Amino acid sequence: MSAAALRGKTVVFTGRLAAFTRGKACARVLARGGRVAWHVSHKTSVVVAGDEPGEKLTKARAYGIEVWSEATFLRHLQHA
Repeated sequence: MSAAALRGKTVVFTGRLAAFTRGKACARVLARGGRVAWHVSHKTSVVVAGDEPGEKLTKARAYGIEVWSEATFLRHLQHA
């Protein structure tokens, strides 16, 4: 999957990101046609989990939502 696959997807971030501020990470998603949400729901497409993720990760797993590490998120951005 490339960064183009973010188009139309709803992304939620949890935990600390090392490579970006949360604002910059959100801007990258928006620039690629995705949406950013602050809470996990059944409408969430992917959760990006940084260091020390919280309850959002647990909820994503319970809903069966795809979870990316920060490294996976970065790989998708690099292939844009």
